[in-house]
Amino acid sequence: LLSVLMVISSPSWLGSWVALEVNLMSFIPVILSRGVITSVESCIKYFLVQAFSSLLLILAVLLSMSGGVSWEWIFNTPMSLLLIIALLIKLGAAPFHFWFPAVSAGIGWLQNFMLMTLQKIGPLILLNYVWGLSPTLLVLVGLSTYVGSVGGLNQSSLRKLLAYSSINHLGWLMVSSCFGLKFTMIYFMIYILSNMALVGGLHFGGFYYLSQVYYYSGSQFNTL
Repeated sequence: LLSVLMVISSPSWLGSWVALEVNLMSFIPVILSRGVITSVESCIKYFLVQAFSSLLLILAVLLSMSGGVSWEWIFNTPMSLLLIIALLIKLGAAPFHFWFPAVSAGIGWLQNFMLMTLQKIGPLILLNYVWGLSPTLLVLVGLSTYVGSVGGLNQSSLRKLLAYSSINHLGWLMVSSCFGLKFTMIYFMIYILSNMALVGGLHFGGFYYLSQVYYYSGSQFNTL
């Protein structure tokens, strides 16, 4: 949460980059807190992808430093495309979603909740500053909603299923960002609350696969 406040209050892209790095390094111990081998694997994947996107982000900022690193300067430069790509990778939006389900499948429900919600706040705020309604945005939104809808059809893992659901919602979050930060935050708060209820139920029920839900539902039906 400190890194989110740093992103909001930062007067420059360089400060926002530092805030995102603080966010990254603070989430690594959370992933490793389960102490299982799958968490270590997911941690490595997450770190490598986020480090690469951070490299693209700082590269875009440094290449634009001839005009300063203020919010206004980078809007009308070619580096804005590189900046958008870096933020989309951090968010796990299509077509840069390849890492998101893989990381999600190896971590616990608490870590998944944070990955699907809190970890998206900083990049979403920055993305809200960069672009408006455009054909490029519509293509990316279409990709995210399509990948999120179709990708989850053949999943037996509930964690991967929710990961694809998160990608789908991310598409609509990107659309809402075109109409102002207020609409984005309203949608995002509703998304957080619904995820909290769903993930909480799955966590306390010990459900990780659809087969477990089917078995539980069948056993409950047989006891009636």
